[in-house]
Amino acid sequence: MEIPVEIPRDDGGYVRRQCSQCEREFKLPFESEDSPVSEEELPLELYCPYCGVPSPIDQLWTNAQVETFQAVAGIQMLDDLKRRGFAVSINPPPPPLLEPNDMNAVASPCHEEDPVKISEYWEGPIHCPICGKAFTVS
Repeated sequence: MEIPVEIPRDDGGYVRRQCSQCEREFKLPFESEDSPVSEEELPLELYCPYCGVPSPIDQLWTNAQVETFQAVAGIQMLDDLKRRGFAVSINPPPPPLLEPNDMNAVASPCHEEDPVKISEYWEGPIHCPICGKAFTVS
């Protein structure tokens, strides 16, 4: 069963992600259906721009996104049981996810075409999300 969930983007088309290791949040450009990048070209894992640890792309959802996914799936399952005649109550859906226009976009020297948005307060080295190579921004 597939349950569509809208993942909001900021005005630049970026989606919030969270490192599974250091738990810091960053943003990556969202690959949409009308994107020129094919699904086969997407990397299987990405590097955290803060700590440089690689993670599978499907493990970079934020805590709020995961909670929304779980709530929507739970509501869908309860709704399905109700349609089958079971007496169940359905909680209201979670509030929609919102994506503020925060963070600064930086491009790594090695993959300039794949910028990442990081906290405006980050002062350490930045890791390229594609290859993990560290760089600094002056």
